[in-house]
Amino acid sequence: MEEKNYRYDAFISYRHGELDDFVAAKLHKKLETYSLPRHIAKQIGRKKLNRVFRDREELMSSSSLSQELEEALCDSKYLILIGSSRTSQSPWVMKEITTFKALNGPERILLLIIEGKVEEVIPDILRVHIRTYEENGELVTVEEKVEPLATDIRGANKKEVERKLEEEILRLIAPIAGCRYDDLKQRHKERRKKKLMGLALGCALLLGGFGAFNAWRVWQIGVQMREKLATQSRALADQSLRLLEKGDRMKAILVGKEALPKSLATPEKPIMDEALYALSEALYVYKYDFKLVPEKTLDYSRPLYFSKLSPKGKWAATLSEEGYIEIWDLETGELKSVVKKGNSYLRMDSFEFIEDKHYILSDEEGLKLTEVATNQLSWQIAGESYNKFYLSPDKKQILVVGDTVRLYDAEKQQAIGELVGLDIDSYREMQVTWNQDMSVLAIGQDGKVHIWDLINKRWLTTFESKYKILSGLVFIDERSLAVSSNDEYKDEMEYFYGNGRGNLSYMRIGVNGAEEVWQLDSSESMIEMLRVNPENPQQLVMTKGNVLETVDVTVGKVQYSLAQSSTIMNYCLLGNHLALCGMRDGSVRTLMLDVGGLYDSASFNHSSGITDLNYAGGRIVITTGEDKKGYIYKDMSGSPKATLEGFEGSMEQGAYSKDGKWAYTISNQGDMAYIWHMDKQALVTSIPMEEYAGKAGFLEDNQSIYIFSARKGIEVWGLDGTFKEAFSNELAEEIYYKAPYFYLVSDTEVQIVKEDNLELYKTIETVDAVSLSIIDEGRFLTLDKAGQLSLVDIQTTKGQVLKEEGVLNCIANKDTIAVCLEDNSVELIDLKTGKITDVLKNDGLALSYFVFDEESKTLWLGYEDTTVWYYSLETKMREQLKENLPSPMTGIHFYKEENRMAITTEQNELLVYNLQNQKRLGYLKAIIAVNDKCDEFIRGDYEKLYVVPFYTAEMLVEEAQKQLVGRTLTEQEKEQYFIQE
Repeated sequence: MEEKNYRYDAFISYRHGELDDFVAAKLHKKLETYSLPRHIAKQIGRKKLNRVFRDREELMSSSSLSQELEEALCDSKYLILIGSSRTSQSPWVMKEITTFKALNGPERILLLIIEGKVEEVIPDILRVHIRTYEENGELVTVEEKVEPLATDIRGANKKEVERKLEEEILRLIAPIAGCRYDDLKQRHKERRKKKLMGLALGCALLLGGFGAFNAWRVWQIGVQMREKLATQSRALADQSLRLLEKGDRMKAILVGKEALPKSLATPEKPIMDEALYALSEALYVYKYDFKLVPEKTLDYSRPLYFSKLSPKGKWAATLSEEGYIEIWDLETGELKSVVKKGNSYLRMDSFEFIEDKHYILSDEEGLKLTEVATNQLSWQIAGESYNKFYLSPDKKQILVVGDTVRLYDAEKQQAIGELVGLDIDSYREMQVTWNQDMSVLAIGQDGKVHIWDLINKRWLTTFESKYKILSGLVFIDERSLAVSSNDEYKDEMEYFYGNGRGNLSYMRIGVNGAEEVWQLDSSESMIEMLRVNPENPQQLVMTKGNVLETVDVTVGKVQYSLAQSSTIMNYCLLGNHLALCGMRDGSVRTLMLDVGGLYDSASFNHSSGITDLNYAGGRIVITTGEDKKGYIYKDMSGSPKATLEGFEGSMEQGAYSKDGKWAYTISNQGDMAYIWHMDKQALVTSIPMEEYAGKAGFLEDNQSIYIFSARKGIEVWGLDGTFKEAFSNELAEEIYYKAPYFYLVSDTEVQIVKEDNLELYKTIETVDAVSLSIIDEGRFLTLDKAGQLSLVDIQTTKGQVLKEEGVLNCIANKDTIAVCLEDNSVELIDLKTGKITDVLKNDGLALSYFVFDEESKTLWLGYEDTTVWYYSLETKMREQLKENLPSPMTGIHFYKEENRMAITTEQNELLVYNLQNQKRLGYLKAIIAVNDKCDEFIRGDYEKLYVVPFYTAEMLVEEAQKQLVGRTLTEQEKEQYFIQE
């Protein structure tokens, strides 16, 4: 029987993806351009293979895709399946395999593996073959397991995959050409040998031009050197990001800075985009939402229990298991000294900093004052070992509790006097506090509070708390004292979880004793960590297990009760009415004391439970138990930033004018528009709006702004806040603007209004119109609720139906319409001919956003799976952005003069890329507006607006020098990261 004459020698089946598309294109070209060896060409009667079918190449003008695919499968001799880990996920590819196998059997299916594990790549349909045969006069059907032959070209990257394809393609060509692979390979070797001989002859002829060759060689060495330096920069940038991930931010800055040239004016190595991005991340220049920035991670071999910070945040002391107290220089991140080694009696209340110059330590030798920088002893109080001591808030007085209770002057390093007549057990827990003017001292133990007059050196009074265990004493003013106490706990578990009974009392100290003003009982939880909010002295802050509570002193009532995920181990007051809480489960939460809520952008998690947390001098130290680490954070909330001020509430949306001089923002409620002069970064005016107004935007002249409210119409305002004119429309639900017209869309009509005077120009009747796409001054597209797409001529007011149904969305430029259909494929239609020029499929993934670039040469498409693709209208090739976005794309901005591109997402993120190579340059959150040059952005953060510049290499280096404050890498660190001067 004569074999069928096939139209195609092969049908390439693959799922659309970055690597799959790449291999399919290369394979297609190699198969159709391959010249068969002469003796094989004589045998089969042709010099080349027949056409090879690939859907992207053959179906660009097809309107019935599935029908032509089936016809192509029927008319193909072989099916080449490009196999990857994504193959089995494509129902379209599975259908192609099933159809071809039914027509031609499994023998003519050739498998090319490009990625993934073999067992995951080969679809189950190719592993099973159904065979029917006759036995004893009956038809018997059996299922046989087969292992299809496959050509493996898997590689670490595209380049390696392409190289292996070049080596192995003969395995695919041999069965298609009907010859043995060995014959084809042998002929290929002979052909290559001839080419090499010809090349050698050519080289011999070129020896006479050795000078030219030598010059080329010098150039080539230069190219190789630049590539080597570029590779080194990329490696350092990657190392910088790894250090940042580990929490060592300062070293990440140092290494990231080394990835850039020493001189940006005359760079000795290329400025790599990877280096710019890594340094921007380490410097946190775009992360305005992060108030607490990691600086250093301290690795220990033992769990950490407690920590202390010097008042200005220069030094940190940590206490680990077995009494190891170690002091760290937070400016360099280096260990300064070990105060005490292996003394299990040492506790963190045996240690305290006095300013940034000294620390005080109580041990077996008595009380010692030591200089931090030199570790030299300055002063010592000899006596009974392990005296308890307490520092006054101003660090000027020290109360020492041993056999006696004495006060010392920390500055003069001498005794002030003894507090006689006080029965205190130095081995039991006690509470000590001073009032604000240092005139009164309160000491509490075992349910009794003693008040000492520091001026007259006498006892004023003694009173009892409600419960015996005193947990807190704080002065609210010179003569008002808050006292917290707890009932004795029943067992260790009750103490561990903070369960039990507690009491908070507010006492007024007078000449005749102490008078209770009010009290609050806690029937289920103990009260711990009682403090006064320094920004609101009438507010007390305390913990009850996993709850942080605030109390209004003036009325004696709880204001906010903020429950957390776990027991609060400690908290610190950061300023701006913020409390930072460290929890037993490892979570760190920043709570807003003025409104009683969580501040998400300054909250984070640790993998190990937190044992302690302290704050001083703009730095936070967090210690953990199980992972044996200490974490140093810097409070960035006070660092200078460019802000836009003069508004209330928070902002939801905004935009820049085309010239970048102006911007508007709209409040979350949509009831107010604010106009900003961006050169001055100042508020010009605010314009009242209808609540939840629809849209706003700048007019083409950059001198006016329009505001649209659904079922009301348009208002035009000057940028100085003067009302200009209005156009009323009580039916319009949507507005579109493209100079010189506004287009107001309702269910029944589109009203076209002149921009210059707001006069009605045309009214065009429609039915259930839901959206509109403007092509030019004379045409626009309308889409109705049924998915019908029409092209409308403004002059004649007539519409031409382009698609009867099934359209989800559409956009257009002057030559092409892009139509998103119900199956999420995108059809491209030529506006002149009305014919389909291409169909873009993406395995049914929902389209989130698509747009033509400003030159109308490229179509950009964002999908719900966060991928971004771009399609060239000139070459008809589609490629994928090199990385997925954090969330689906909602917008894109281009500034081609400097090769910048900025993409916005559903989560209000902004990602800045090098347009040419698609390398990421920056990442921002909470974006409200982007200017046309993609070099300035407005972002919002809890009732604040920030103006954020795009950081150039020069700006990044300058910021790095500010944050490093003279710190450099050591020679050992340079050697560690292979940095050469």
